[in-house]
Amino acid sequence: MEYTTTDQWLGGGWQWIVAAILFGVTYFAGITEKLSRAWAAVAAACLLIFLGIVPIGQALSTFMVWDALLLLAGMMLLTGLLGRSGIFLQAAVRIIAWAQGRPILLLGLMMLTGALLSAIVDQLGTILILVPIALSTASLLRIPVFPFLAGIIISSNIGGTATLVGSTANILIGSSADLSFLAFISELGPLLLLILLAATLLLMLVYRKKLTVSEKDRQHLLKQAKVAAKQAKDNRHRVIGWVVLAAATAGFLLHDWLSIPPYAVAWGGAVVMLVAGAAGSVKETVQLIEWNALAYIAGLLVVVGALQQTGIIYHLAGMALQITEGEGKVASQLVLWTSGLVSIAADHLALVAGAIPLIEEMGNYLNSDSQSWTGGWWALVLGAGLGSNATLLGSSASIVAAGMAGKEGKPVSFWRYCAIGVPVTLLSLAISALYLYYYHM
Repeated sequence: MEYTTTDQWLGGGWQWIVAAILFGVTYFAGITEKLSRAWAAVAAACLLIFLGIVPIGQALSTFMVWDALLLLAGMMLLTGLLGRSGIFLQAAVRIIAWAQGRPILLLGLMMLTGALLSAIVDQLGTILILVPIALSTASLLRIPVFPFLAGIIISSNIGGTATLVGSTANILIGSSADLSFLAFISELGPLLLLILLAATLLLMLVYRKKLTVSEKDRQHLLKQAKVAAKQAKDNRHRVIGWVVLAAATAGFLLHDWLSIPPYAVAWGGAVVMLVAGAAGSVKETVQLIEWNALAYIAGLLVVVGALQQTGIIYHLAGMALQITEGEGKVASQLVLWTSGLVSIAADHLALVAGAIPLIEEMGNYLNSDSQSWTGGWWALVLGAGLGSNATLLGSSASIVAAGMAGKEGKPVSFWRYCAIGVPVTLLSLAISALYLYYYHM
């Protein structure tokens, strides 16, 4: 089947108009938070079902990606319990000791740590762990904290792009496209290591003159790190935490070979931590799961399903195919740069949820081989993840990081961050474009 010019236009009927309006309202709520995004998404989904645009059976069985929701909930619980065990704080304190109080080396190690943490746990958890350490370190060394904050935000977005569980968007994409944890690592790992190296060197070059410290302040920091290291010595919960983290990582790498769904690995690790006594009260444990986020994603999936049901996705795919003339490599470049540029201005979750069925529809008609089509999924992962680095509005993690710094009297200027975030983003997307064009195609 081929798309024609007339396929670009939708026929009569009110269903597609309602679906488009409700998606717009849900998207607006997600990027501005002027409305409760969870309530907006759930209300929109319920209205679509009530009006008969989306049958309730289809909403629950077809559009609701249960594997993704279960994995997301399991990762929320697992990372929260691992954080309570103290293993992440312990690792951060040791990094300060390894850097020997040298700011440039500390910046590089913090960025490496931010990327690794975000690849295994969520980006928000990485921010909550590293930002307080960066604020304290900069205060002790009497140097600006901004280079550390920018480095943590940028590296957490890069690391979160690298794995199936690194971001909510990746969980949705991986579940929809049947991409395993190992597939993410093997396809994107080397590329994102290169991008992380390039971003780290760029920040070191830009801020090298500001990251100078006296020997007295450096020794003071090392003394503080030694005290913290003694307080963070291994105990029963930390040992169990490290073992569970290692086992969960191995489980994610091997889940495809073992025929175990990723969510089973996440929930299995969480159960072990619960049995080991890492949890507090039942109320505190339940609060580790971000129920509003799950409700927002569930509602959003139904709203996007309505776009499929009414034919909007079909016609948008036709327009995209006409632009790319059915060439897989051109289509992947379109997906990469479009998702990257859109992600600059707002959290990319709604964008990804809407793009998934669009890419699926394009894949049904692309005149390309399967390898080229797989490149379309990687283009969406890279564009949405790396585009978030351009501004403070690109991800919820960066907004939280700026808020935490502001509360400590170290406000982060939007335009000051853009001065480093935009170049890093453009460089990252350019490297990704070359990878998709020459290697993956």
